[in-house]
Amino acid sequence: MVLTKLSVIFVICALWFHVECMVVKFERARVVYLDDDYMFNTTVFVRRYSRKTPHYLHIIANTRHLWNNNITVDIIFDQFLHNEYRPSFVELHHKFCDFIHGEPWVGGMLKMFGLTCPLNPVSSNTTVEY
Repeated sequence: MVLTKLSVIFVICALWFHVECMVVKFERARVVYLDDDYMFNTTVFVRRYSRKTPHYLHIIANTRHLWNNNITVDIIFDQFLHNEYRPSFVELHHKFCDFIHGEPWVGGMLKMFGLTCPLNPVSSNTTVEY
């Protein structure tokens, strides 16, 4: 009986950890490099309108060509340690279609917002609450 209670508690804790473990909050998003042949007039920023409101991710982007696996997406996360931002161990390097369809967190979030692969040339202004 004790073993089953412990296993039930373990399963509940494992499910909670799986659901609540990964929370990504972009605080200082910035675009470091952008090839002008593929995109122009691109801005990414994060806002909170007050302390109690959620974060809002604003993405303004204009693409010039069709995007499929000819585009490489490189995302590097920094973490705030010892009063400065340092690179963390989390880095994402994928081809665009593999990123949208295969990466579960950031790519899955972008797919949820309506990004598809291949992506046709588009002018986009998106605001997302997360």
